[in-house]
Amino acid sequence: GLLITSGYKSWKMRLASYLDSQQSRKTAAAIVKRGKPLGLLLFVVGLAVLYMLPKDEFNRKSFFDENALLAGLAKREFRNQNSIGAFAKELQNIGHNDVEAVKWLEIQFARLGMETYSQNFTATRPVSFETESPKVSGTNVYGILRAGRARSTEAIVLSAPFPSRSSLESNNYGIALVLALAEYSRAKTYWAKDIVFLVTTHDELGMQAWINAYMGLQTANIAAAPLAGRSGAIQAVINLELPTAAVQYADIVIEGVNGILPNLDLVNVVVHLCESEGIPTSFHTQSELHSHRSQSNQHRHALLTVFAIATHQAPGLPLANHGLFLRHRIDSLTVRGVGTMAANQQSRSLVNLARALEGSLRSINNLLETLHHSEFFYFTSSRRHFISIGLYMPPLGLLLAPLALEMLSQWLLARIPGLLEGNPAKDATGLPVRVPFPFQAVVKLLLLSFTSGLVLYAAPSLASLLQHPLKAEGMVASLLGVCGVSIVVPLFFRSLVDSSSWRMAKSFGLLVLLLLVTAVAMMNYSLAFFLVLALLPPAVLAQPWGTSGKLPQVLRMAVVLLSSPPLCLLYCCTVYRYLFSSAPTDSPFDTVTAAANMAFTGVVFAYNSWHFVGSWISAVVCLLVWPMWLSSWIQCCQNSHKSSSDTTGFSHLHSD
Repeated sequence: GLLITSGYKSWKMRLASYLDSQQSRKTAAAIVKRGKPLGLLLFVVGLAVLYMLPKDEFNRKSFFDENALLAGLAKREFRNQNSIGAFAKELQNIGHNDVEAVKWLEIQFARLGMETYSQNFTATRPVSFETESPKVSGTNVYGILRAGRARSTEAIVLSAPFPSRSSLESNNYGIALVLALAEYSRAKTYWAKDIVFLVTTHDELGMQAWINAYMGLQTANIAAAPLAGRSGAIQAVINLELPTAAVQYADIVIEGVNGILPNLDLVNVVVHLCESEGIPTSFHTQSELHSHRSQSNQHRHALLTVFAIATHQAPGLPLANHGLFLRHRIDSLTVRGVGTMAANQQSRSLVNLARALEGSLRSINNLLETLHHSEFFYFTSSRRHFISIGLYMPPLGLLLAPLALEMLSQWLLARIPGLLEGNPAKDATGLPVRVPFPFQAVVKLLLLSFTSGLVLYAAPSLASLLQHPLKAEGMVASLLGVCGVSIVVPLFFRSLVDSSSWRMAKSFGLLVLLLLVTAVAMMNYSLAFFLVLALLPPAVLAQPWGTSGKLPQVLRMAVVLLSSPPLCLLYCCTVYRYLFSSAPTDSPFDTVTAAANMAFTGVVFAYNSWHFVGSWISAVVCLLVWPMWLSSWIQCCQNSHKSSSDTTGFSHLHSD
């Protein structure tokens, strides 16, 4: 301890000596003068690198890292196309009656010789829309095919929701394919792992109820009955969503809760076997069926694919039932059937998809241990190429360069008065003046910002006291109300920081923002990327009234206000609708209206997902993103010429 203390004191003395030297002042002045242009240059370079990474020349080609998978080597023998049609026809007769569907599924699993079980559950939505009931009840049905060559210590899950999330239609063909593969697999003796054929109701609520009971977990607002039968540790999960038999290509959905991705080997297995059976694959409907051969079109397609994955990964919401397993480090994905084909090709497409799934199950069956060799952090730019974490993480450092340089510049300007004039202020002894850390100003700024974040986080709970059960409109109104009050209040508290403390307060706030984005990037790179784009302009431009700058203060405040989190959400939804969902005939007004509805639904879904499946996007926005933006807004509202006792509102308008 004595050595550490003496070493720290020695380092501190050397640092103080360097800061007092002429060389350090020249270096500091150069950083302050050239920090903003250099930061902008590095930011543009970072965007350029990210723009080029989807090109095949700059990323990696997909490969199998786990040799035990032996993908495609086993002969795939599924040919019973009649059973798929028969199961789908019976489901079509049942319609949307989930009670009748549960009874029918229990009969079918028992007829196929499976260990058949059902599970009842009840879930209460914290927030519900006007058209839905806050309380839902459902039943999950599953059949277990026990392994003939090993003990029941490991399992594979093949699931299908009833009805499908991706369509208003029932997932008839997805469930039919599960039953057809169960019938086929029962006659085979090479299974070394149990196979659980699972059909759930009410989307992610039913799946989460089954996972809770299987793993012995508890989730707020979900009451699930215990499972009468179970298998061993789940090795992998494949979820099916096939609203129609006319499958033109298979869309692979890989994102899970909080942006977690499955092992890349599992994705490559499914993609490889689908392609082998003549079924093209895509990621978020970015199919390569109609893409041209030119390099520019290939790059555009790859760029859109990466952007589509990023926009779905960033919110961290469960896009399909498979995403709930990824939270527990169980590799899983969803296969969605997309498109239409000629009538004489419909049956063949489903049989080929069944054969691809058969091969995927057999590859997983070969595993001697869980998948761990390949990538867990990646972006798929096409079905044959991917961008690894070693390629896309360095550009994030370039994007963060403006924040780091601005933080350092403000700290130097605060610690060395008169730095830019070349004549640092000195005290009575002739030594350079050292400005103490403005602890009180920083605490006031952060306390007000994070208090607003806490109130924003608690707003739906407080609103539920006035409206029970809480409806979506009431929840969103409470959030917007807190945001509006938080924006208005700083206009009347103008003296939190002054001319001697605002730079250090801003520097400390930028440091907190850097730590936040870096921490988020370790878990969800896409979310960190969008946070940089949203929070960098207000964080860099924010400064009080009465300070020098090239931009008018009113323009600074306008830029900061237009980059607020609610408006950024609307921007993101508008861009997404324009790129991926809008019809060519949609007017700009229709696109923006649809984006607003999308944002409204997303906010409600994010809040419910936080309570049901632990998706922390709503908590991150309320407790971290909003306070960071609000601190920038508060700085813009301050008047650096006011004394600490002046708390009036708009007197600055006359002097400025």
